[in-house]
Order: sequence, then C-alpha cells, then structure tokens
Amino acid sequence: MERNNHGHSTLNTLRNVRHYPRLYYHVRYDARAGTQPVLGWRYDQQLATCIASNLTPEQIRRSPHYARLVDRWRETCDVVVIGGESQRRVSRG
Repeated sequence: MERNNHGHSTLNTLRNVRHYPRLYYHVRYDARAGTQPVLGWRYDQQLATCIASNLTPEQIRRSPHYARLVDRWRETCDVVVIGGESQRRVSRG
C-alpha cells in the first residue's frame, strides 16, 4: 500500500482497526538512527509494480471501462502477456 494522501488513512485502518497481519514495511536505513521499519512505501521511490488480470488482452482492449487503465499501463509498465491454459483451480460451489 502506498503511503500517500488516502494511503495513510487506509494503512492506519488496516493496522490499527482491522489488525490486518500482512502489511508491507519498508526498511529505512539511516546512519544515525539505524534501521527502522516504515509502513507502506512512497510512489516516488519508483518501485516495481505488478498488475495481474484474468482478462485476455483482447477483452481488455474491447472494454471501454479499461481505456484509461490501458493508457496508464502503456505509459508506466512493461506489459507481459502469459498465454496458455490457466493453472488456477476451478471453484466448485
């Protein structure tokens, strides 16, 4: 979770209200203070972003709902399409 405007509120709620156990802590290194864990990360650190989707590239291209996302992905990401049969288990309800 990015620790920016709304991210601070979300991180606070996840940690202190919901007691969510799997939060990311960035380790900040400081010569005087040593290492200290900091909840979340800053967008300006240009960390790698991974986006996964069950949709095919064609489904994403055809949908008007994804036009802005596709534009952003092309601008900021390297798109990797993994083809072949899905390895996910089929839910039996």
